Amino acid sequence: MLLRLVALRADSYAHLSWSAALLTDEGFYIHNARNLVLFGHATTDRFNNALLMPTLNILQIAVFRLFGVSDVSARMISVFFGLVSIALIVDGARRVLGSRPALFAGLLLGLDHVYLLYNRMALMDTPAACMLAASWWSLCRGLAVAPSTVPTRRRFWMALGGCCFALAFTSRGLVLFAAPAVFGIPLLLDRRRKVAWRHGDAIPTAVGAAPILLGYLLFWYLPNRAEMQRIDHYYMVHQLLPRSLAHLWHNLVHAIVGDHRGMSPYLFRHSTIPFALCLAALFSWPALRERLRPAGRTALASAAAAMLCAWLMLAFISYSPDRYYILFYPAMMVIAGTALAEARHLTAWVLAHRQQRTLFGAFCTFHLFEAFLHHGNRITDAVLYSAVAGVAALCWFAPEVGARLEAGARIVPPAMILAIWFASNGLWLGDWLTHITWHRLAADNWLARHLPANTVLYGDVAPGLCLNNGFKVVTVQPGLCNSRRLFHLYPNDPAAVLILDGSWKELWWRRHQPQVVSDSNRIMFFPKIVRYPVGLYKGPNYPGASTPFGAVGHTG
Repeated sequence: MLLRLVALRADSYAHLSWSAALLTDEGFYIHNARNLVLFGHATTDRFNNALLMPTLNILQIAVFRLFGVSDVSARMISVFFGLVSIALIVDGARRVLGSRPALFAGLLLGLDHVYLLYNRMALMDTPAACMLAASWWSLCRGLAVAPSTVPTRRRFWMALGGCCFALAFTSRGLVLFAAPAVFGIPLLLDRRRKVAWRHGDAIPTAVGAAPILLGYLLFWYLPNRAEMQRIDHYYMVHQLLPRSLAHLWHNLVHAIVGDHRGMSPYLFRHSTIPFALCLAALFSWPALRERLRPAGRTALASAAAAMLCAWLMLAFISYSPDRYYILFYPAMMVIAGTALAEARHLTAWVLAHRQQRTLFGAFCTFHLFEAFLHHGNRITDAVLYSAVAGVAALCWFAPEVGARLEAGARIVPPAMILAIWFASNGLWLGDWLTHITWHRLAADNWLARHLPANTVLYGDVAPGLCLNNGFKVVTVQPGLCNSRRLFHLYPNDPAAVLILDGSWKELWWRRHQPQVVSDSNRIMFFPKIVRYPVGLYKGPNYPGASTPFGAVGHTG
């Protein structure tokens, strides 16, 4: 818990992501709640994040009214949900998988630096991940009740699982990937038991989700349908859906064996041991299932289905920054914790099967070498592929160990795996703790002290630098919001523009507002916030601005 609270107002860890979202997105996703509490109106411009996350928006409003609008109050929401998600995973795993898998799952999830550091950011992902964890926990509670003993109690827990999933969906639509696990597993249980629908698990799960989803449809989606369809179209066309089969193939290959921004390389570099444990569990699934009770098998199958569906979806879409991965981290750690508890048996099983040990060895070797070599030139590529080929050949032609399972089972004890994980994860945490910076907070305070009180700040960077001050902010995302008739939103107020600057200077502003973002019009240059330079420029009506309101371009 303490690590989630240490220097909570500090900059996000720069090595956590390649995306500028570390600087911008916290401001994006408190926008409407902040507007309502500070200015009395949720909608102050043409960017409305609440349309995508109504339940989380309601919670943000309540927190901001109780504790004020600030970076601490916004981030404490994620801190709270992050801690709750750990407790839910531990309790659910304890009930159906046993104490050791529960302990390992809680340890991995609680201290993994990716999950921990994203739990400190005011984003949608941690609350949604917590609701998915609550759905899985409810499934475990239901599975722990034998159908023939207290059927009403079992149906209650199944219904609660559906309810939690619906709440997750209304706070983060991306969690749809988990629908096959949430609704499919109870349906498979019913078919296996050959029960009538009124006595099964699938109907209570659906009934639990139905009121929330129906209320969302009637009272939120339909009244806001036109704007939500426009927003969804932008995200689908411009960010998510591949443009062609060739583009889809590129996405899939990049996710599996990519380099800088791929999903597998990110997981291998940042969460090496949990990711490897999950792969080992998947490769040795028959052996793992044999070690579990029926309820544990079903619960673990649900976590695996959710994780695999998430991996498939994120490999398919064209834009999947690493903050999206938080949604499947609880499920991944359940599988990793179970695999760690059964490490000796899984090791023996993988070693005894030629295909599995070859694929596992080649994949891990590829990403291990790639983490250091990258795809820089022909020499590094030659070394990379030679290493993979060598390990694959060694694994394929190695003497069979099927007759030596007992010896093979002693190769990798859980204590050794935990020691390696503590070392690798500790390096990341140590790097974060020794490189804590406060540039975002300093810039936020500088703006509050030096700009006129009624200034309106425009640009993608503006929301992320106004978590504490009281300025109106206008996000500018061409094709989505506020890029047309930009400064007409507040024609009588002084305007200022905050954008990525220096070598990152944003192309749209250079093309469509060159007078505003000219060097002579710059007020302040912040050389490094997280890892990006940011420039503050005078807009229309700003004291001493070189461009009066009427001289500024109106369209983008």
